Amino acid sequence: QGGGDPSRGYWLDESQMWRLVRSKHGWIELPVTTRFWGRNPCPVFSRNGKWMAIKTCRPAVNLNIKSQPAYQDSATVLLASITSGKTPWKLETLELSVSATGGLAFTPDGKELLFVAGGKADAGAAGNLMALDLAKRTTRQLTHWRRPAIGSISPSPDGRQIAFDAQHMPLRAKASDPMRTDIYVIPSIGGVATRVTSNGVSSQPAWSGP
Repeated sequence: QGGGDPSRGYWLDESQMWRLVRSKHGWIELPVTTRFWGRNPCPVFSRNGKWMAIKTCRPAVNLNIKSQPAYQDSATVLLASITSGKTPWKLETLELSVSATGGLAFTPDGKELLFVAGGKADAGAAGNLMALDLAKRTTRQLTHWRRPAIGSISPSPDGRQIAFDAQHMPLRAKASDPMRTDIYVIPSIGGVATRVTSNGVSSQPAWSGP
């Protein structure tokens, strides 16, 4: 269960990341992270090979206690520095309010982690695109929309732009009309997001190039 990076030979269950390694006794499963507790874990790796992050739909808790909290709508992000090459990687719980349905991605230079803010609709930055500076541990808000519904996030290979999909209601729509999903592009420094599709069914943007 869970996910992983097939090119690296990793996979996830709901408490740990693993890797299949060949030894003189045959193939063995080795843990590559410390343990966590979560549902639907989604890992992402930075292109510079320095970071790995996992988004789970359940807060990280102590596995030694018998009772676990109920699943929550918000998500927890766990971060690991992987430059040493030593495993298991130690997972750090980031103090962020993160949307369970929004995307998660590193910028190409590995200096920032892009995420969608969680929380109650109409409350602060909830639902907007955010960037976490991994060195300073400060966040900045890239979009300033009211009641946004941002999903997948995809930074351009040169790091200058960020594409994402978002749900919206068309002009003069009725309350009973379905939400539409289109792709937008915004400068990585923030600013005005430009809608680049208009068919209402576009999602999960990806860039061509290296």
